[in-house]
Amino acid sequence: MRQKNNIAQIILSAAPAGGVSLYLDNMYFSKEAADTTSEDTTSLGINAKLGMTNDINFYPNPSHDWIKINSEQAVTRLLMYDVHGTLVKSLMPQSTSFDVKVIDLPVGSYLLRIETESTETSARFIRN
Repeated sequence: MRQKNNIAQIILSAAPAGGVSLYLDNMYFSKEAADTTSEDTTSLGINAKLGMTNDINFYPNPSHDWIKINSEQAVTRLLMYDVHGTLVKSLMPQSTSFDVKVIDLPVGSYLLRIETESTETSARFIRN
């Protein structure tokens, strides 16, 4: 994946039709077609992985009971914080692929902090 510079946040807001919500996350925009590779784009569909950051991906997002985390490097530590900044889960999986039980968490948004030997990354997760 190519380095992304000048990242800006975009907030989309709408009243859901028929009680259905749509969540968009990890969107990338480019001025030049050469800035985009097949690794950078994901079309939403049945098999789309809905959370991806660096060489770590997690899905489904949102989820009700479990999320699956895959990484090219072994994840040494995973921290999960609620919207108030309170640590709600701490794991040391030492694995490249594992499941995280989330059914015990209240419905809401959470911040995942995922650490490997060489990287630290954060991503938003929604428990529904």
